[in-house]
Amino acid sequence: MCRRPESPPPDMLPETHRLPDSIRDVVLEIQSSLRGQRGEDFRGWPGPCVEAACDAYRALESRSRKNVWVALGYATTPHRREPHAWMVEGRDRQWHVLDPSRSEIGDRAGVALSAFGRTGYDAIAYLTPDEIRVVQAALPSGSFSPGFFLDIHLRIEQTGLEGLFSLSEVAAMNSMNWQANTNGYDPREHGDNATLREALLLAEDRLAWKDGTTPLVTVVDAPSTIAYGLAFHTLADFYAHSSYVPAAAFYYGGLDAVRTFDEACQDADFFAFLMSDSFSNAMLWQPPRGYRVVPCSLPPEFQHCLISGAYPQGAGSIENDWVGRDDLPIHDDFAIDQPASALVQANPIVPRRHPFAFPYIWEEQFNRREALATAHIRKAATRLKEGHQNPLLGVPVASLPADLFAPEWDVPVSGLLSTVRHLVRGKTGMPVVRPISGASRASGRMGTESNGQDPSKRGKLG
Repeated sequence: MCRRPESPPPDMLPETHRLPDSIRDVVLEIQSSLRGQRGEDFRGWPGPCVEAACDAYRALESRSRKNVWVALGYATTPHRREPHAWMVEGRDRQWHVLDPSRSEIGDRAGVALSAFGRTGYDAIAYLTPDEIRVVQAALPSGSFSPGFFLDIHLRIEQTGLEGLFSLSEVAAMNSMNWQANTNGYDPREHGDNATLREALLLAEDRLAWKDGTTPLVTVVDAPSTIAYGLAFHTLADFYAHSSYVPAAAFYYGGLDAVRTFDEACQDADFFAFLMSDSFSNAMLWQPPRGYRVVPCSLPPEFQHCLISGAYPQGAGSIENDWVGRDDLPIHDDFAIDQPASALVQANPIVPRRHPFAFPYIWEEQFNRREALATAHIRKAATRLKEGHQNPLLGVPVASLPADLFAPEWDVPVSGLLSTVRHLVRGKTGMPVVRPISGASRASGRMGTESNGQDPSKRGKLG
């Protein structure tokens, strides 16, 4: 997609020799990458949009395209301005935005993927391997770290749902990725804290939408696209956050042989394998030759079941009154919800806490998880359109062996998870009832659609 940038183009700016602190680290690392000199021990590498822009720059440069620059700045969506990286190219006496991180499917269809549609690009700096030009008036006062707009979630659902629903319905469903990740938090919407059974039950409930609500009343006065979009977000997170794919690889004989979870649910031998002495989650931490890991010391109750990472992560961290579950690896040390990670680039002598933060292994895991999530969403959506009684898995979640999942979480202060009400979302996907709130839990009253609005920093497939 091309559009004219809204900030001064690079040919109107002087070359910069002294970098502002707010963008120094990002700019210098990008220049090193463009020169093929990226350091292996760099710890602050930003989001995949930067890598996409650098890759696209090198590809165009190799074809002798001139007047091409990597741009750093802010892209605007109907929700907010996000730090971002893209490219600009001068041709036909105009400057054009080239954003390689956008979905080709959405562009080909001629519509925005969702309410995330990027409506403006404001650069703060342009760079090539040898030049830097800065828009002084636009420089941020704080740190600057480009992200990637939840594009992985958008790509998974766009591909999985294409042709089954109208473009406007897919766009509405895709917009729920924003709501689930930034407006209100309930671990069951993401399968965090080893709440995978509860997450699947929640997704199952939302696919049972009828007349504006669901059997468990997890949405109210909402169109079907709100409920379905939230369910598909949870299903995608199941693959990104959980141990299912790597555990199933042991059973099926390799990553490429792993089947979607709904197919595994038809295989009693898979359940038996997972819960047998032939497998334990400790087996996931197996570094390749020349690398080291620091395995998570999982207690026995987490060894022979599907698990996920703890979120929020870190001692004392709180997200909408939730704390992370004890005795699990933290989310960032277990999930694979982005195509690249700075963890992979660490020096081989540095022990990894993440079981898959190694060259090639991370990429293989990510690609397989994305492919399985996309395929499963498509099958679930097809069953939904056909009126299947159990569209999520083909069988009721309640029919799966209880031991397949971690024991029910005893949430600090609140009690067993089953006694904590769900985060209820309204007609736009915004929260109307928060799960853990003294007032709402005690009185049962609904809040407003602004309740629980606490944008997080989980700008990943989180």
